[in-house]
Amino acid sequence: IRWYGRMQPGLQVLSELPLKDQISNFEKEILKQAFDKFKGNVSHMANALKTDRANLHKKLQKYGLK
Repeated sequence: IRWYGRMQPGLQVLSELPLKDQISNFEKEILKQAFDKFKGNVSHMANALKTDRANLHKKLQKYGLK
């Protein structure tokens, strides 16, 4: 596996992962950080991430964060 460096703490781009998987990993990490920062308050998370709560709930379930 070749490493292309860090994009953000905890995230590394792997050359062998498909783009779809890299995007999912990136999205999950962002959601984890927001979940921790706002202590699971979906309204505050949605506001900070500039998305609607319904979509955010679906993504949190998708990644097993809620």
